[in-house]
Amino acid sequence: MAPVLRHVSKKKPGRPKTRKTKTCWRCHVTFSSCTKLKGHLERKSGCGPKAVAAQAARRKKASRLSSKVQHLKRQLDKVGWWEVHEVILDEETKGSEAIAGRQYDTVEFKKPMSLAASRSAASR
Repeated sequence: MAPVLRHVSKKKPGRPKTRKTKTCWRCHVTFSSCTKLKGHLERKSGCGPKAVAAQAARRKKASRLSSKVQHLKRQLDKVGWWEVHEVILDEETKGSEAIAGRQYDTVEFKKPMSLAASRSAASR
């Protein structure tokens, strides 16, 4: 017998009748739409147990660093780390800076030379 040719039907216009998957094949998370799954798969960091563990480690490190910075700032505020000095600008300086288009500040923030010096000054 001769082989039978199968007639392929033309695609009909209209919405697609097949359902697109909404579950990630790597991490098995189900999304509300297939486009959210597509966005999830196109992320730079990826998904899966290794990527999720790396993301958690990065989050912990960032949290640790930010809380450390906040703690240090609070300690420095207690000892008076930031000092405020007013800058006195004469009329010539004001005019030349205004012509140049730059704005000038009337308050300047300066740091003391050392932390030990500021602590000794605060304790007096």
